[in-house]
Amino acid sequence: MPLPQGAWIPFAGHFTGIVQLHGGSADVAPPSIHNQAATHKIAYRFILPQAVTLTGFDVMLTGTGTTTGITIKGHIETETGSDQPSGTLVGTDSATFSPPAGGSAAWVGAQTFGSTAALSANTHYWLVLIDGGGTAPTTSNYYSPVSEATTGGGGMVSRVRNFNGTNWTTISARQTDHNVVFITNDTPARHIGYASAGLTSVGAGAIKIQSTTREGLKFRIGGRARLGGATVKYGYTGTPPNDIEILLFHGATQLENVRFTKTLSVLQGIIVNIGWPSGPYTMIPGDDYYIMLHQNADGGSTANYYTCWHYPIQYADVMFPPNWHSVNGTATDPTTLTNDDTYIPVILPIVYAIDTDYQLGWKIPNVSSPVG
Repeated sequence: MPLPQGAWIPFAGHFTGIVQLHGGSADVAPPSIHNQAATHKIAYRFILPQAVTLTGFDVMLTGTGTTTGITIKGHIETETGSDQPSGTLVGTDSATFSPPAGGSAAWVGAQTFGSTAALSANTHYWLVLIDGGGTAPTTSNYYSPVSEATTGGGGMVSRVRNFNGTNWTTISARQTDHNVVFITNDTPARHIGYASAGLTSVGAGAIKIQSTTREGLKFRIGGRARLGGATVKYGYTGTPPNDIEILLFHGATQLENVRFTKTLSVLQGIIVNIGWPSGPYTMIPGDDYYIMLHQNADGGSTANYYTCWHYPIQYADVMFPPNWHSVNGTATDPTTLTNDDTYIPVILPIVYAIDTDYQLGWKIPNVSSPVG
């Protein structure tokens, strides 16, 4: 069956905001957007598809020079109608917090507004970061927002502006996905926004797929759907002696085994689109399905292995539905493997509505060519 270049995943009963993943490159500080004086401000524009009350936020920033003593506060403002913050607050400032140390990028941690911000649907708002009254930033010692390097972002928080002490317009706005998360007043609290640290094949969850060790995605679909295939990004290190297998399971029952030779892989990773030979499969709502990567015949070694690429993420519920987990271990039965929620593998199910070929729900990146 022909496979789409981008897949849509059905998702019901849990609002995560408008979030688009992408094949993306490394996170960077947007050029020319920095808080380099006490009068400077950074603002992120966002819009919500439904009314929600926010209790706080988290942002990823990068520090330059010596940031010790610099403090920041954040709040929500309405928009003027001319693509910039109005100065009118919704809710109140957060307590002060510190930027990351110079030379590093990090999430600042969850910050709570002094009073909550009740926001309307389909309305532009701005999260504004202002000076907190500590050591004043300078042109040598300052902080910047962190965004994906690829411009033209499609995420919920995809525009940032910089107040230069006089106005919001002298410094051009930056249009790309920014690492900002908002915290709702639901019980339990939900996170909405954008929270990716970029694709990587190393770091958290760098599982060596060799011998009996395998890695994959555990997932559920909330509604009636057909599972037609998957998109997977992986690479290898050394000289794995055997092919890589991509296995589909419904619970502990194996449904498919699709093999790719090592010559199809490259060290930096390749994306493959799979159509299940015996599919599509009508999925049972609420049941666990697994797409697993394994080296055929338990081949390889700790020096000759495959690696699945990952999205290391700070807030898993922003980027992926609940009941989606990375799993890894040595057992052939995936239901016994260990969940690892510090990242999500780049294993993307391709799902269709039950009686049509229309794709549903939540956009996964266009993956027609290798990225990363």
